[in-house]
Amino acid sequence: MKKLIMIVPLILILSFSISRQSKMAIADLEERKQQQPSYPHDDTPCEKVNLEKLKVPEDFYIVYSDGPTHAEWGADRSVAVFADGSYSIKESSYSRDERKEVIKVFSEGRIPIDAVRRIYAHVVGCKFFELKKNYWNPNVNDGSRELIRVVAQGKVHSVCTFYYRVQRFESIHFALINEVSRSSHSD
Repeated sequence: MKKLIMIVPLILILSFSISRQSKMAIADLEERKQQQPSYPHDDTPCEKVNLEKLKVPEDFYIVYSDGPTHAEWGADRSVAVFADGSYSIKESSYSRDERKEVIKVFSEGRIPIDAVRRIYAHVVGCKFFELKKNYWNPNVNDGSRELIRVVAQGKVHSVCTFYYRVQRFESIHFALINEVSRSSHSD
């Protein structure tokens, strides 16, 4: 009985101590979270588009690229898709020794027209032509950027993001990569 009486206060002390430590750890994490700069973001969602009624323009072209903000610091990777379903995946870099651009083609092929339609549906549903040209985080001075360029119905628009999360941009990017990778793996 004496042992039980001694154990109960010890359990209460330990549970209080663990509970207090947990609360302190959570408070510390919350404080650090508030101190860390969060990236700016635009969470505007895309709209659904009826694929059956959607016609891909003959001049449709989309390219996604990412790479360093300074040309001499690494490679620029790109994925491009045309209205006829042809696609290419490339990497370009600047050769300091030869002072010229070096382009490596990793993959070329064709995706089904239905896949092109799904990509174009994201461009339309995400209102790509209404996005700003640049989404830049002023708190970051260096690093990499992402770019999507679209040609459709005689219009040309490019959107560049730099450490700035834009949901509509990401949705189009995901659709493009998903459709190309799905088709290129089924060849």
